[in-house]
Amino acid sequence: MEKPKFLSNFEVLRLVRDSRSTKHSQRLVLQAMALRANPKKGYSCFPSYETLALDTLLDEKTVRRAAADLEKADLISRRDQAYSSNLFYLNVRLLQEQANMVRDAAVKKEESTIESPFDEPLISDDMDAADIVTGRVA
Repeated sequence: MEKPKFLSNFEVLRLVRDSRSTKHSQRLVLQAMALRANPKKGYSCFPSYETLALDTLLDEKTVRRAAADLEKADLISRRDQAYSSNLFYLNVRLLQEQANMVRDAAVKKEESTIESPFDEPLISDDMDAADIVTGRVA
């Protein structure tokens, strides 16, 4: 039986970067969660808001707001636990989809031709490199 494959925390961090779906405090909080996430447990982590504030150097109120925004964007899911910290799950599949869309758009942009304001160079089959360098153009 084949072992299930999981993304490493580093790969999840790259998805957070490449998805470009978060900015500022949301990105910092998501990155902090990605560093703590356990791939073998559904990319879950359970840091307190206080711990996330220490990890990100943000105010705890800002961390709470960012986590709520991430939850609204469906990038994380939060479960309250009695007598314990929150339990967060990262939506790695959505991060993958968003990162792929950004990468695809970048490839399409790269492939698009940019029109030069200058005429095309004069190169014919009977010219060699020396002719082009010396300026002896037929």
